Amino acid sequence: MNAGRVAHGNQLAGAVQEQRRFVGWDAIAATLILLVAASNVAGWVQNLPTERFLVRALWWILYLGAFLRLVQRFGAGWLAWMMRHQSILCLLLAWAVLSALWSLAPLETLLKSLSLVGTTILGVYIGYTLPPSQIAGLLRGSFAAVIVSSLVALTVLPASIVAMTTGEWRGLMDHKNSFGAMSAIASLCFLAAAFRRAPRRIWWSVMCGACLLAVLLSQSRTALVSCAVGGGTLVWFNAMKTRCSPRVALLLLVLLLGTAAAAATYAREPLTGMIRKGDGLNGRFALWAGAVQIIRERPLTGYGYSAVWGKKKNTLLPHIPITAHNSASSAHNAFLSTATELGVPAAVLLVMYGLLTLLHAVQFYENRATSFSLFVIAFLFATATISITEANMLGIHWIFWILFVAIAVMLKRSQQASTR
Repeated sequence: MNAGRVAHGNQLAGAVQEQRRFVGWDAIAATLILLVAASNVAGWVQNLPTERFLVRALWWILYLGAFLRLVQRFGAGWLAWMMRHQSILCLLLAWAVLSALWSLAPLETLLKSLSLVGTTILGVYIGYTLPPSQIAGLLRGSFAAVIVSSLVALTVLPASIVAMTTGEWRGLMDHKNSFGAMSAIASLCFLAAAFRRAPRRIWWSVMCGACLLAVLLSQSRTALVSCAVGGGTLVWFNAMKTRCSPRVALLLLVLLLGTAAAAATYAREPLTGMIRKGDGLNGRFALWAGAVQIIRERPLTGYGYSAVWGKKKNTLLPHIPITAHNSASSAHNAFLSTATELGVPAAVLLVMYGLLTLLHAVQFYENRATSFSLFVIAFLFATATISITEANMLGIHWIFWILFVAIAVMLKRSQQASTR
């Protein structure tokens, strides 16, 4: 009898060990989602006659796969949880879909808003199904794959694929600003790991250096600033861990950054003179002025999701000339871009969602002071910095939005698990 129990126990132990060795299909699927979102898939098939169909089919397969997997594992419970604990996010998505009722391009708004819902579900899938430890591992693996492959592509692929016409380097993504921002976030991930994970500190330091090299090659000033802010956040929380609570450290950091922002605003002329290539932060001042004009026309509802920007010569707002400019793919500011399409109330909700996520991140760090919890705080500060000059939120197929949603959902799930 005892021998049988021992044998059974050994089988169970072996099964558990085997399960630990296998990362799981959800982790593999999450990694695939991040790699696809971080790659310029449309650029790979742009010469094919069915390019648009192939790209849409790929993303809809991912949407449906993530949705069905959530239903398979959790039934309708995950949706009820989202409406209860991610109500702001659900409101933003519902408002984006409803904006088709008053949009300048109703059908396009409806289709694009549904794609936004699908993109958000991908983030929900990652944050809801995987524990923080697995998310940390897949982020490091995904970041390493994208950065290393991009560096290799620099020496293997034609310049027309990895570089823009203006000479900046975009890696395997669609724009140098996107690649620079992702490289900055990846560098923070590896830097945080180097702070805390002594056994692999040399490896994480090497990967951090590779990511910083990619940031420099992209020549994205926004990426450099966000990297500096995120790195400063890492150093700050790491230095303050024995001096005060994380909440006090957050308050002091916000005051410090607020003072620096006020000083930068006061001295904006010399600062913009140092970093500009064109007029007013590469033409962003003109875009922001146009966005303010649009907001004044429709402050409560905006003109509909995806109906304002990116039209170029086919702009639906010809009386605002800047919307027809080639650089007007967005308002180049997350708040202004959201306000022009969905109204000021929706933009305020987006800011509230970001602040709540930051508070949850600090609580997460209080409960488990790990390299990943440290990275999450730095990631949110870096994302906020990027949002000042880029519209990186509520984006279709954007890795930044997928990551933000995944982390927001993971933080809330982790908070609930720690209080049980």
